[in-house]
Amino acid sequence: LADRKAILSQGRVQAVGTSRELKAKYGVGYHLRVLVPNTMRASAGDAIWAKVRRAVPGAWQHEVAMEERTQAAGAPAMLCYTLPYAGLDAFGPLLTDIEGCREQLSIQDYELAMTSLEEVFMKIGRESVAEGGDGEMGGAGGQDAIDGGAA
Repeated sequence: LADRKAILSQGRVQAVGTSRELKAKYGVGYHLRVLVPNTMRASAGDAIWAKVRRAVPGAWQHEVAMEERTQAAGAPAMLCYTLPYAGLDAFGPLLTDIEGCREQLSIQDYELAMTSLEEVFMKIGRESVAEGGDGEMGGAGGQDAIDGGAA
């Protein structure tokens, strides 16, 4: 992969930067995914959501897309949360808390992942189209994107 990437939409450069810079500027944060037995979805989900809200202000819970939810009967339920970049310092204590109650809440597995480049590309493309396809995204395109980007 290249050190710097240029994102094109509507035939124009919308953003330029390293993967980290693009994720920091256009990403939504980190994704916390927790797997629990389907039978524990409601109770474990409420308890985990309470821990996430308490540890990381600004976090939000979201539903898994329908195509991802279609699973075998015995497959675990996936609980998904988005944690903002600003809460980074609270992630360690949150994960320690989740690990500490793993047996009690029947947590089978959990993962924390940064916004993907695919999500960044899709967001920039949607914003470009929403802006009328003129290629100017509120300071993200043109010279600002080429000169800026240092995070």
